[in-house]
Amino acid sequence: LEETELKKKLGDLMNEKEETNWKSLPADVQRWAVDTAYPILQNVNQLVKERKDKEKDMLDPYDLDVNMDGAEKQLQDQLKTKKEETKTTKKQLEDDRLRDLKQIHQDQEALAWYIMKRESDLKKLE
Repeated sequence: LEETELKKKLGDLMNEKEETNWKSLPADVQRWAVDTAYPILQNVNQLVKERKDKEKDMLDPYDLDVNMDGAEKQLQDQLKTKKEETKTTKKQLEDDRLRDLKQIHQDQEALAWYIMKRESDLKKLE
């Protein structure tokens, strides 16, 4: 299937399922989810095609097992890679937010110091 057809089918499939919250997601989040899932779906489709080709050729059943084991390992490796990417992104976001919060805290301390100084100067003038 073409990319647009496959993405449309994936979106339609998600819309059909009642047990998901798909319909309540904003359109841009739905698009992102479909775009993110597309490469994985494409890979799975390729693995299924390879399996069907081997079944047609009536190869040794052990060969099919090897093929399925390879497909499983490949998907697990992809999952592991994505988890590592997610951890890295999360850490980076947390570090950025923490740095921003520290900056805000320093600004608040400087402002509090300035206010106290101005108040003391004002009391001296009175």
